[in-house]
Amino acid sequence: MSRTSPALAALLIGCSNNVLEVSSENNYSYSGQLAIQQVEVAALTDGTIDWSAITTDIRGRAFDGSVDQVLFVEFDLPQAEILEKIDANALQQQDAGRQFLIEPDTTRTSVLLSELEIVGNFLVPETDLDAVDPGQRNWLVSVVDTPNGSIDALMSKFVVPSGAATNTDIALVDGCSTLDVTVDLSSAPSLIAPAGKPDVLMDWSGLTTDVHGNPWDSLLADQLLVARFDVASPADIEEIFLRLDSEAAELYRGNVFGVTEAELATAVDDSGNTFPGFSDQGVWLVGIGCSTCFNPVPMVIFTVEVR
Repeated sequence: MSRTSPALAALLIGCSNNVLEVSSENNYSYSGQLAIQQVEVAALTDGTIDWSAITTDIRGRAFDGSVDQVLFVEFDLPQAEILEKIDANALQQQDAGRQFLIEPDTTRTSVLLSELEIVGNFLVPETDLDAVDPGQRNWLVSVVDTPNGSIDALMSKFVVPSGAATNTDIALVDGCSTLDVTVDLSSAPSLIAPAGKPDVLMDWSGLTTDVHGNPWDSLLADQLLVARFDVASPADIEEIFLRLDSEAAELYRGNVFGVTEAELATAVDDSGNTFPGFSDQGVWLVGIGCSTCFNPVPMVIFTVEVR
């Protein structure tokens, strides 16, 4: 693991070794390249969204066919700008126009466009699915899971209604959306934490920017993450970064909406067990994610050196 100088350790720890005071200097570095394929469909015509052929999701995790939601969202933006905004975690609610969804039964692997709705208002293909110029306006379909109320987009595709098209099938398949990432967890100074003490306070009031360089937004940063990985170094986690949730030996989450500090002991795993304190096994990360953001990478992640 990376080591910090005594002076820097004192700065990070503050007056108590039970406090993790973090700054943007401790954050990891990230760059990503998102690509999403498009399909043209017949305008003003019902169609079928089918995800039965997916075996691996956009983050490289095995896919079992079950989804919590199917989203169909209109954007008054060209595809390139939508991708840029997602990459930069800058896609906002005001960028979206009409939005429809369905929460399908877990046995289903396809739905009709006409089954999608929002607060009881169903999508009417004969009027809502008018032809678009993809250089100005686009629909984006996504199959999504919603663990702990967050958005986890599994696979997506741009949908372009056209008066010249006759196709009515919207097939989501392996590779129709891809996210290539480059991550560096090793260069930033690690936090120093005590072993075996769950009552560690993490204070991020000193953060000014997130990993994308955006000004820190405590209303987006709403999910505390504490994770341990059975690997030798942070560099080993860089190779599996998009699968932090499925590759972690231990993973604890907590709601930190609108706050700038939290006791790590408030974070729980999927079985309801609270964070027991750091051990000297493996590599530990702490961070903060955005549960409502389309980009899946955490806004900040810090490596932890346990002493």
